[in-house]
Amino acid sequence: PSTVAEIPNGVGLFASLAFNGKDAYLAFMKRNSTVPVGGTVPVADGDLYAVKVAADGTVGPLTLLDGSGDTGYFPEVKVAPTGSIAVAYHDATSKKLKFWGGTALDAAVTPEVIDTGSGAAGSGESNWVGTDTGLLFTGSTGDGIAVYQDATRGDLKLAQRKPTWKVLTSIRTDGAVGFFADVATLGGKVFASHARIHAKLVAGEPRVDNSLILDPVTVP
Repeated sequence: PSTVAEIPNGVGLFASLAFNGKDAYLAFMKRNSTVPVGGTVPVADGDLYAVKVAADGTVGPLTLLDGSGDTGYFPEVKVAPTGSIAVAYHDATSKKLKFWGGTALDAAVTPEVIDTGSGAAGSGESNWVGTDTGLLFTGSTGDGIAVYQDATRGDLKLAQRKPTWKVLTSIRTDGAVGFFADVATLGGKVFASHARIHAKLVAGEPRVDNSLILDPVTVP
Protein backbone atom coordinates (compact mmCIF):
# COMPACT_ATOMS: atom_id res chain seq x y z
CA PRO A 1 0.00 0.00 0.00
CA SER A 2 1.05 3.58 -0.64
CA THR A 3 1.14 4.38 3.07
CA VAL A 4 3.94 1.89 3.83
CA ALA A 5 6.52 4.04 5.61
CA GLU A 6 9.49 1.87 4.63
CA ILE A 7 9.26 3.00 0.99
CA PRO A 8 11.14 6.31 0.85
CA ASN A 9 10.80 9.21 -1.53
CA GLY A 10 13.50 9.52 -4.15
CA VAL A 11 14.77 8.61 -7.61
CA GLY A 12 15.94 5.12 -8.58
CA LEU A 13 13.73 2.94 -6.39
CA PHE A 14 13.42 -0.73 -7.45
CA ALA A 15 15.92 -0.17 -10.28
CA SER A 16 16.26 -2.76 -13.07
CA LEU A 17 18.97 -2.92 -15.75
CA ALA A 18 19.21 -4.46 -19.22
CA PHE A 19 21.71 -4.14 -22.10
CA ASN A 20 21.31 -3.88 -25.84
CA GLY A 21 24.88 -4.43 -26.99
CA LYS A 22 26.79 -1.92 -24.88
CA ASP A 23 23.86 0.48 -24.47
CA ALA A 24 22.24 0.24 -21.05
CA TYR A 25 18.58 0.76 -20.19
CA LEU A 26 17.44 1.40 -16.64
CA ALA A 27 13.85 1.40 -15.39
CA PHE A 28 12.98 2.60 -11.91
CA MET A 29 10.43 4.36 -9.72
CA LYS A 30 10.58 8.04 -8.89
CA ARG A 31 8.50 8.58 -5.75
CA ASN A 32 7.22 11.63 -3.91
CA SER A 33 4.88 11.62 -0.92
CA THR A 34 3.14 14.75 0.27
CA VAL A 35 0.56 15.47 2.97
CA PRO A 36 -2.50 17.20 1.48
CA VAL A 37 -3.56 20.55 2.92
CA GLY A 38 -5.67 19.81 5.98
CA GLY A 39 -4.69 16.12 5.96
CA THR A 40 -2.47 13.98 8.17
CA VAL A 41 -1.73 10.95 5.99
CA PRO A 42 0.88 11.27 3.21
CA VAL A 43 -0.36 10.55 -0.31
CA ALA A 44 2.23 8.72 -2.39
CA ASP A 45 2.86 9.32 -6.06
CA GLY A 46 5.17 6.76 -7.61
CA ASP A 47 5.97 7.15 -11.31
CA LEU A 48 7.75 4.77 -13.69
CA TYR A 49 10.79 6.29 -15.40
CA ALA A 50 13.49 4.94 -17.69
CA VAL A 51 16.81 6.22 -19.02
CA LYS A 52 19.30 5.10 -21.66
CA VAL A 53 23.04 5.22 -21.04
CA ALA A 54 24.87 4.92 -24.36
CA ALA A 55 28.02 2.87 -24.86
CA ASP A 56 30.13 6.06 -24.77
CA GLY A 57 28.68 6.98 -21.35
CA THR A 58 26.21 9.58 -22.59
CA VAL A 59 23.18 9.68 -20.29
CA GLY A 60 19.92 10.36 -22.09
CA PRO A 61 16.94 12.24 -20.67
CA LEU A 62 14.72 10.69 -18.02
CA THR A 63 11.57 9.43 -19.76
CA LEU A 64 8.27 9.14 -17.91
CA LEU A 65 6.76 5.81 -19.00
CA ASP A 66 3.77 5.79 -16.64
CA GLY A 67 2.66 8.54 -14.28
CA SER A 68 -0.90 7.42 -13.57
CA GLY A 69 -1.59 6.91 -9.86
CA ASP A 70 0.98 5.30 -7.57
CA THR A 71 2.83 3.09 -10.03
CA GLY A 72 6.25 1.83 -11.11
CA TYR A 73 6.80 -0.76 -8.38
CA PHE A 74 9.23 -3.65 -8.99
CA PRO A 75 10.01 -2.97 -12.68
CA GLU A 76 11.61 -5.68 -14.80
CA VAL A 77 13.29 -4.26 -17.91
CA LYS A 78 14.37 -6.46 -20.84
CA VAL A 79 15.51 -5.92 -24.44
CA ALA A 80 13.76 -8.12 -27.01
CA PRO A 81 15.58 -9.86 -29.87
CA THR A 82 14.07 -7.18 -32.13
CA GLY A 83 15.86 -4.50 -30.09
CA SER A 84 12.67 -3.10 -28.57
CA ILE A 85 12.55 -2.25 -24.86
CA ALA A 86 10.04 -3.81 -22.49
CA VAL A 87 9.19 -3.11 -18.86
CA ALA A 88 6.80 -5.06 -16.64
CA TYR A 89 5.81 -3.39 -13.36
CA HIS A 90 3.20 -3.26 -10.61
CA ASP A 91 0.62 -0.46 -10.32
CA ALA A 92 -0.33 -0.11 -6.62
CA THR A 93 -3.32 2.14 -7.32
CA SER A 94 -5.09 -0.38 -9.55
CA LYS A 95 -3.31 -3.53 -8.21
CA LYS A 96 -2.59 -4.45 -11.86
CA LEU A 97 0.50 -5.89 -13.50
CA LYS A 98 1.31 -3.56 -16.40
CA PHE A 99 3.62 -3.62 -19.42
CA TRP A 100 5.35 -0.88 -21.36
CA GLY A 101 6.94 -1.70 -24.72
CA GLY A 102 8.50 0.38 -27.46
CA THR A 103 11.31 0.57 -29.98
CA ALA A 104 12.76 3.52 -28.02
CA LEU A 105 12.01 5.25 -24.74
CA ASP A 106 8.92 7.32 -25.50
CA ALA A 107 6.51 8.98 -23.06
CA ALA A 108 3.72 8.81 -25.66
CA VAL A 109 3.44 5.00 -25.56
CA THR A 110 0.32 3.75 -23.75
CA PRO A 111 1.10 0.92 -21.28
CA GLU A 112 -0.67 -2.42 -21.65
CA VAL A 113 -2.22 -4.49 -18.85
CA ILE A 114 -0.85 -8.00 -18.34
CA ASP A 115 -3.15 -8.98 -15.45
CA THR A 116 -5.96 -6.98 -13.83
CA GLY A 117 -5.90 -9.09 -10.67
CA SER A 118 -9.63 -9.65 -10.96
CA GLY A 119 -11.12 -13.02 -10.13
CA ALA A 120 -13.99 -14.83 -11.80
CA ALA A 121 -17.04 -12.78 -12.76
CA GLY A 122 -19.12 -12.00 -9.69
CA SER A 123 -16.42 -13.16 -7.25
CA GLY A 124 -15.50 -9.66 -6.10
CA GLU A 125 -11.88 -10.81 -6.03
CA SER A 126 -9.21 -8.16 -6.62
CA ASN A 127 -5.65 -9.32 -6.02
CA TRP A 128 -2.27 -7.61 -5.93
CA VAL A 129 -0.47 -9.03 -8.98
CA GLY A 130 3.04 -8.46 -10.28
CA THR A 131 4.89 -7.64 -7.09
CA ASP A 132 7.68 -9.92 -8.34
CA THR A 133 7.96 -10.44 -12.11
CA GLY A 134 10.27 -12.03 -14.67
CA LEU A 135 10.03 -11.29 -18.41
CA LEU A 136 11.18 -13.56 -21.22
CA PHE A 137 10.96 -13.15 -24.99
CA THR A 138 10.20 -16.45 -26.68
CA GLY A 139 10.78 -15.54 -30.33
CA SER A 140 12.12 -13.00 -32.80
CA THR A 141 8.70 -11.34 -33.20
CA GLY A 142 8.61 -9.77 -29.75
CA ASP A 143 6.16 -12.27 -28.26
CA GLY A 144 6.98 -13.21 -24.71
CA ILE A 145 5.87 -14.44 -21.32
CA ALA A 146 5.67 -12.98 -17.83
CA VAL A 147 6.16 -15.08 -14.70
CA TYR A 148 4.91 -13.23 -11.64
CA GLN A 149 3.49 -13.45 -8.15
CA ASP A 150 -0.10 -12.99 -7.05
CA ALA A 151 0.78 -11.56 -3.64
CA THR A 152 -2.78 -11.88 -2.34
CA ARG A 153 -3.12 -15.60 -3.00
CA GLY A 154 0.59 -16.43 -2.81
CA ASP A 155 0.59 -18.05 -6.27
CA LEU A 156 3.11 -18.08 -9.12
CA LYS A 157 1.27 -17.00 -12.27
CA LEU A 158 2.00 -17.07 -16.00
CA ALA A 159 0.89 -14.79 -18.83
CA GLN A 160 1.72 -14.80 -22.55
CA ARG A 161 1.87 -11.97 -25.08
CA LYS A 162 0.98 -13.16 -28.58
CA PRO A 163 0.60 -10.31 -29.52
CA THR A 164 -1.81 -9.27 -26.72
CA TRP A 165 -1.54 -10.46 -23.12
CA LYS A 166 -3.46 -13.50 -21.89
CA VAL A 167 -3.26 -14.99 -18.39
CA LEU A 168 -2.57 -18.75 -18.55
CA THR A 169 -2.86 -21.51 -15.96
CA SER A 170 -0.81 -20.69 -12.85
CA ILE A 171 2.53 -22.45 -12.53
CA ARG A 172 2.23 -23.18 -8.81
CA THR A 173 -0.51 -22.55 -6.24
CA ASP A 174 0.52 -24.68 -3.25
CA GLY A 175 1.36 -22.52 -0.27
CA ALA A 176 3.01 -19.09 -0.25
CA VAL A 177 5.09 -19.20 -3.45
CA GLY A 178 6.19 -16.87 -6.24
CA PHE A 179 8.48 -14.63 -4.22
CA PHE A 180 11.37 -13.05 -6.19
CA ALA A 181 10.17 -14.70 -9.42
CA ASP A 182 12.48 -14.94 -12.42
CA VAL A 183 12.45 -16.83 -15.71
CA ALA A 184 15.10 -18.14 -18.13
CA THR A 185 15.67 -20.70 -20.88
CA LEU A 186 18.07 -23.63 -20.99
CA GLY A 187 18.36 -26.06 -23.87
CA GLY A 188 15.17 -24.75 -25.45
CA LYS A 189 13.17 -25.26 -22.24
CA VAL A 190 11.70 -22.53 -20.02
CA PHE A 191 12.22 -22.51 -16.27
CA ALA A 192 10.93 -20.27 -13.49
CA SER A 193 12.75 -19.73 -10.21
CA HIS A 194 10.98 -18.45 -7.10
CA ALA A 195 10.96 -18.73 -3.33
CA ARG A 196 8.45 -20.47 -1.08
CA ILE A 197 7.94 -18.93 2.36
CA HIS A 198 7.03 -21.74 4.71
CA ALA A 199 7.15 -22.84 8.33
CA LYS A 200 7.13 -26.30 9.88
CA LEU A 201 6.48 -27.47 13.41
CA VAL A 202 9.46 -28.71 15.42
CA ALA A 203 8.54 -29.99 18.88
CA GLY A 204 5.32 -28.04 18.58
CA GLU A 205 7.05 -24.77 17.70
CA PRO A 206 7.05 -23.13 14.23
CA ARG A 207 10.42 -23.01 12.49
CA VAL A 208 11.37 -21.35 9.22
CA ASP A 209 11.41 -23.86 6.35
CA ASN A 210 11.83 -21.65 3.27
CA SER A 211 13.01 -23.01 -0.06
CA LEU A 212 14.13 -21.93 -3.53
CA ILE A 213 12.14 -23.67 -6.27
CA LEU A 214 12.92 -24.22 -9.95
CA ASP A 215 9.83 -25.11 -11.99
CA PRO A 216 9.59 -26.09 -15.66
CA VAL A 217 7.18 -23.83 -17.56
CA THR A 218 4.96 -25.08 -20.36
CA VAL A 219 4.33 -22.36 -22.94
CA PRO A 220 1.70 -22.95 -25.67
